[in-house]
Amino acid sequence: IRKDIFEIMAYTKNKGIGINILTNGTLINEEVASKIAEISPQIVQISLESHVSSIHDKIRGKEGAFKGTMEGIKYLKSQGIPIEISTVLTKYNSDDLIEMGHFIDTLDVDHWKVGNLFKVGRANENEQDIGLSLEESVEALFQLDITYSEKSIKTPLKTNILWDSFNVSTPSYRTIICGGDIGLHFYIMSNGDVLPCDRLS
Repeated sequence: IRKDIFEIMAYTKNKGIGINILTNGTLINEEVASKIAEISPQIVQISLESHVSSIHDKIRGKEGAFKGTMEGIKYLKSQGIPIEISTVLTKYNSDDLIEMGHFIDTLDVDHWKVGNLFKVGRANENEQDIGLSLEESVEALFQLDITYSEKSIKTPLKTNILWDSFNVSTPSYRTIICGGDIGLHFYIMSNGDVLPCDRLS
């Protein structure tokens, strides 16, 4: 959306600030991947809602989104750029997490992050149709953790579920919190607005 995005990232990097890129990957071609590699981001987070193309396309609201995302991942990997796959738990994908984990293993990425639905963007309008309760989310992730404990899935996993509150010890997981409230990061929207956390967008 921003034609000067690479200038912004280069400026940010020159100020000694680390860069993470959050994207659906569909606009990443060979040229864009090469420019991203020059910036050398800490991670590029790619949204992937399912290993089933029709489910991913349905959640993302665009036919052909899965194909575009897979192409974007391919180009990033060709440049050796660190990749984190991000999946939001919904009613459409919670039953297929284990199968998706095996699929993500075939992509050979650095991390897989599975998190709750946040009421932002289209999710704010469709939460009743696609959202899970906290208990349902925990149950889905707990079943996934059993698979990890059996070392059936290899890709390192992160989640934003606060497991400590459930008195569950799950060493496979690495809890993710929003760092905006403690000054760890800030978020730049495509229109230039700066926020302490992307959850406020």
